[in-house]
Amino acid sequence: MHSYAVEDSQRRWVTIVIGFVSVFLALGLSRLTKALQWEIPWWVDAPSVVGFFSILMVLFDRVLWRWSPVRQCGISTTPLLAGTWLAEITSSYDGHVTKREGRVYIRQTWTQILITLKTDDSSSDSIAACISASGQFPHIWYGYRNSPLSHAVATMQAHPGASEMELVSADRLEGEYFSGRGRKNHGRIVFQRTGS
Repeated sequence: MHSYAVEDSQRRWVTIVIGFVSVFLALGLSRLTKALQWEIPWWVDAPSVVGFFSILMVLFDRVLWRWSPVRQCGISTTPLLAGTWLAEITSSYDGHVTKREGRVYIRQTWTQILITLKTDDSSSDSIAACISASGQFPHIWYGYRNSPLSHAVATMQAHPGASEMELVSADRLEGEYFSGRGRKNHGRIVFQRTGS
């Protein structure tokens, strides 16, 4: 998985809020241990703010950002793309005549993502991504590296590419792709979510 950019200030203020919560939790831990007359070692008490911050960040990154109460309150507005999708692709390679199908597997946390597309002829993995949640439909732009399978046509070679897609509904992404140097194909691509 790789990190991805989000076009809003959400990550900044969520990180600040988690920092403040961590300070209060560390203060609460200190007061609790004094009230109970426990003497904890300095190496536990001194870095407790950093410890609480790390735990809360990991928890938010992996779990909390997906929870519907967190999303309904507007704390997390990053589109949730994780899941298994069915891909339908048309390409300039054959004049957009043939519809090819594939499977897309998107793994996503609040800070990282990996988009893997597998077809009968090749497999590609994202290498960079950006999500914009502004406007009527959220957009995702991502760059990928495609690797043909051994039985693919001789003209198909490993190549970079890019895609821009629009989240037109909770379970449908539509857009276009362009394959880079050597291939120079472009086409239409649709992802339909089939599972989480």
